[in-house]
Amino acid sequence: MYRFISDHKKLFAVRTMCRVLGVSVSSYYAWTQRPESNRKQEKRKIMTAIREIHKESLETYGSPRIANALQKRGFQCSRPRTARLMRELGIRAKWGGYVFMCMLLTFGLDSRLRVCETQWGVELYCLLDNQEA
Repeated sequence: MYRFISDHKKLFAVRTMCRVLGVSVSSYYAWTQRPESNRKQEKRKIMTAIREIHKESLETYGSPRIANALQKRGFQCSRPRTARLMRELGIRAKWGGYVFMCMLLTFGLDSRLRVCETQWGVELYCLLDNQEA
């Protein structure tokens, strides 16, 4: 209810909304003064990291890879939670982006590129993590 009052306080008087909703005015103002919870702070940090990882991957990573990258960065975040936060952010992996990324790497546009193996006359490349470069 407090969120509703906060969202609509430009349209209606706070006192009127509190009276109609059966909430005391002092409890609404006390709610506005409370600090953000630890869980909400953590969620905000994780969502920022998800945006960064998604951008760094050329928008090709889905929830399993982003969850793995989050865990490497020290966040305690499961794949289902990562998927839910990605949905909230409107982030999805792009199909076909892998081919584009491989083309960029094949033409030597990334210094972390190494030949892993050759198969059927085609060189397969691996992108090394920052730790290995």
